[in-house]
Amino acid sequence: PGLDKGGVAARVADVAADPAFHTNQFLYFATVASGPRGRRTVSVVRVRELANRVGEAATIVADLPAAPAGDPAISVGPDGHIYLAMPSGPPVDRQPYDGHVLRFTRDGAAAGHTRSGSPILAQGNMRPASLAWDAGSRLPMASGELGGGPALAVVPVDPGAGAWPAVPIRVGGADAD
Repeated sequence: PGLDKGGVAARVADVAADPAFHTNQFLYFATVASGPRGRRTVSVVRVRELANRVGEAATIVADLPAAPAGDPAISVGPDGHIYLAMPSGPPVDRQPYDGHVLRFTRDGAAAGHTRSGSPILAQGNMRPASLAWDAGSRLPMASGELGGGPALAVVPVDPGAGAWPAVPIRVGGADAD
């Protein structure tokens, strides 16, 4: 379904339920808007389910520049943070968040790394397909790599555990450990 963002057509690319959905009824939509000259932006819209309807929409992250193709993937972690994986674009038209996994608070504040004030948590060269949490509170990400086939990686969610931004750790495949 399309959304109207001030005369610009937007569509829902992915949706995630808050881990506390039974209490707060929050859903988060990753939306993609296409503008003039093929420019695309990604936003995060928080909505609340009320009486079996979606209402109280609030854009909490607005108009992040996006690659010309590919959709973002969104998830909400057990820590209550919103994780948004942005698709990579061609090197000739790179956008600031291409191929990055971003982290935000439930209100849309940057939460990628506590010392930097940036939403960037991890970076890679990917086209995200989905994000899903495992029982060990790790964030596996399915993606298609640019110039390659499908891949599975685990996104490090503890930014204090190593270099920033973190790099997703590839799982399986010929070149994985």
